[in-house]
Amino acid sequence: MLIHGAVDNDIYPPRSGGTQRSFGIYRGLARRHAVRVLCVVPNRTRAPREEVAERVALVRRAAWYTSAAWRLEQAGLMPLFIAAHGHRAIAARLLAALPGAPDVLAADLNLAALLETGAARLRVYTAHNVEYDHFRMVKSRVVATGFWARAIRRLEARAVEHAD
Repeated sequence: MLIHGAVDNDIYPPRSGGTQRSFGIYRGLARRHAVRVLCVVPNRTRAPREEVAERVALVRRAAWYTSAAWRLEQAGLMPLFIAAHGHRAIAARLLAALPGAPDVLAADLNLAALLETGAARLRVYTAHNVEYDHFRMVKSRVVATGFWARAIRRLEARAVEHAD
């Protein structure tokens, strides 16, 4: 079985909780399946564009707007998940980085647009949290938190709608 994954950070080496969970899942799947994971990373990333780690094929693609989204969040203007709109705009190019027809396409929230256009027998939305609840619990320091909470709720609902 060919499994394609899509995450909006570099999961190797796994340095934090989210990357440890994501890499652990794909590493476990790679014990019995062919696994390729697209990692959308900032332009400054020095890691190789492609490598295999513990039988997981990692494909890194840089996106300039991820750094812009991070800076806007640090300034308190917009939350980091606005990067999802950039990912949606280049979804076809991101999918092209994962060659072959996958049996499974799994995507994190910010890359859930790939579930809408990706051809796979099974489309899986992967999340470590209910992102709407998490956004509200962490008391985001961005302006207009109510507006952004509704936006993440819509983004998450769309991801679920397009997943099997």
